Amino acid sequence: MDITTLKLELLFNDRKQIVEDITRIVSANDLNIISMEVENKEKKTLIYIETKSSRFSPSHKSIITNLKKIPDLIEITEIRSMPQEIREKRLKLVLDSISDGIISIDKFGYVTTINRVARKMMSWNQLNTIGKQLTSLPVENHDLLDCLKGRSFQNQKRNLITPDGRFQF
Repeated sequence: MDITTLKLELLFNDRKQIVEDITRIVSANDLNIISMEVENKEKKTLIYIETKSSRFSPSHKSIITNLKKIPDLIEITEIRSMPQEIREKRLKLVLDSISDGIISIDKFGYVTTINRVARKMMSWNQLNTIGKQLTSLPVENHDLLDCLKGRSFQNQKRNLITPDGRFQF
């Protein structure tokens, strides 16, 4: 069998050990969990799970049949996208529609988000910047890095000159 991913939405009457029941079936079917989200609402538990099969895994149909045996399962639906993927796509759409450059980094200085305008401003159009440390990316003007390190630039304009033109921040 080919290695494939399976994305499911499972709705349960709320009870303890639902996730344990799911992981037992996932393990027994030689699947790896790629991601899982759990929501509890009004005595219901909604679980989204993405799994990756191995060459020893049974068919998707067989896996779903096994999952249907879990007590208190109300509904199981195969889905195209995980909720996190949908949220990421929506955020990217919003960020790319903004006319200002936006770069977000985590507390370790790794780029987590960058929009189209920021890529253009920094001449990073061809670079895969997500997951890279900001300090490892080519930067002509280090004022941006200094600002991130806590240096204040109150009431001061900085020019960033790139092949695409001059930008101010």
